[in-house]
Amino acid sequence: MNTANLDPAAPKNHAELNGASTGSPAWTTEDAKELYLIDRWGGGYFDVNESGNMTIAPLQERGKKIDIREGGNPKGTEWTGFHRIERELWKNNDVAAAAKFADRLDADVATLRKTLTSTKVAPEQLANGARQLMDEVATGKITGEEERYSRTDLDDFQANLEGAKAAYTSLRPVVAKRNPALATRVDERFERTEDTLAKYRAGDGFVTYDTLTKSDTRALASVVDGLSESLSRVSGVVLR
Repeated sequence: MNTANLDPAAPKNHAELNGASTGSPAWTTEDAKELYLIDRWGGGYFDVNESGNMTIAPLQERGKKIDIREGGNPKGTEWTGFHRIERELWKNNDVAAAAKFADRLDADVATLRKTLTSTKVAPEQLANGARQLMDEVATGKITGEEERYSRTDLDDFQANLEGAKAAYTSLRPVVAKRNPALATRVDERFERTEDTLAKYRAGDGFVTYDTLTKSDTRALASVVDGLSESLSRVSGVVLR
């Protein structure tokens, strides 16, 4: 049994996420919430915004965002978090303004850390979370939409990849026992994705997104789609 059986309407690749591969309706945020069971485990701290990105509200207040892009915060609330700092530094060149939001971000992250110590996550949620991280790469990082000011999208790509691998690694013993072939395939696709991304390293990070060619982004999208497809089968295995 795999998630293709459990969720036949789930997107299998970048094109299908946008409803382009079959002419079917575009994948919606409500579809994502249902597939990844956000309402079951998010506890008001995690959600999916209108752009399809995961959002974190450590104080369960919609204005207290850690990772949300400009314009994504609810009306009447102040835009905060990583991307607000990004804009102040890269676009406005205003270190003082960035410092204000950095202090708030530190406090919000500290609160989130405390919350996570008591959060229980089911195996299938870990599996779906790993896949969602890679789907987010396909819809945001590879397209250059995430870090619109700093152009450090590949650093975000790396962070998502590390998170997906950490989630999968905790489940791998079960997958290897129940479906050795799938475990091997996921391992190979993680390695292929890591190797492809490594080609764009520069110093301690990566080249900026604006230096990538269409061929580069196609190569990255290809390995991400392959990894995401393999990860989509993991929850079905752990649910047996």
